[in-house]
Amino acid sequence: MTMVLDGLEQWGGVPVASQAAFPTPIFGKHWFVDGTNGSDGNSGLSKLEPMATIQAAVTDQIANPTGIGDAIWIFPGTYVESVTGDLTDVSLIGACAHSPGAAKITPSDGSAYRGTLLRAAIRNLSLANSSSTSTTYASLSMVSMTDSLVDNCHIVGVYNASDTTGIRIGTEGTSIDWEIMGTSRISNCMWTHSGTMLNNHEYGLVFGLTGSTSKANKRMFRYSEICYNHIYAEKQGIEVNLTSANGSGGSIHHNVIGSGQFNGNCSGWGITATESGEEDQLIKVYANYINSADCIKNFKAGNVYGNFVSLDGATPDTENPAKS
Repeated sequence: MTMVLDGLEQWGGVPVASQAAFPTPIFGKHWFVDGTNGSDGNSGLSKLEPMATIQAAVTDQIANPTGIGDAIWIFPGTYVESVTGDLTDVSLIGACAHSPGAAKITPSDGSAYRGTLLRAAIRNLSLANSSSTSTTYASLSMVSMTDSLVDNCHIVGVYNASDTTGIRIGTEGTSIDWEIMGTSRISNCMWTHSGTMLNNHEYGLVFGLTGSTSKANKRMFRYSEICYNHIYAEKQGIEVNLTSANGSGGSIHHNVIGSGQFNGNCSGWGITATESGEEDQLIKVYANYINSADCIKNFKAGNVYGNFVSLDGATPDTENPAKS
């Protein structure tokens, strides 16, 4: 016989996670955030006593981790916050898995989230960039991510300015040592706009500094995937600024890349590596669907295959090898 108590099934006196309540196996503490009914004076450890802000829950989890997989559940609502803090062994999750737009983080200044992910996940959330200031910040800015996941999120552009970026791996300013995406995945995300289509991001996903043409010896894309995303960006879909040997085991595949306007074409490149006369020799680029002024640039020819592209509105075709 079972009964349900606060999201946990009791079986023979032993609590076990209910699949309906917790579709992701998580074994540590659970924090709950409700911007409408919560208070940062609450413990946050029960859905009956939720915190009001995501930052309060992140700060408390960092101070009191279990080390075995915690979770921060975010109730539907709009959270005007710029969340910061390094996430380790924790999942930051919008409570409505079927609707990533139900829980929105829309900062007035900065990124929706900025920090380092280590054995962490960000899922089922709508993440925006600043609405009026700090327009070079990415909606989601991760200095590094290792053994981590970003999945089923909306990456929202809300301000019409040049060099706005959806997701950045690395820092907004001067690069630091070891900006890494290792054994991690960014998947099933949708880049959208808010207000008008002019508020799409200029750049979809960037390694390092937006628009940079310099390589970084200690920026790495190792055994990781960028896959199954819909990236709508006005200038470039994915920009990878690495040295030629720092993409081992990395792959970019099954993404739809284009613009929300201009006949669906990015004005620059769909997927490009550092434009410094040296092609990236290791990253696999395959099975992407791209509309752009040009589509795939500066990757080793043998690592680019099966992409379906439309060059500046021309008849779709496959592009193999990459252009340099």
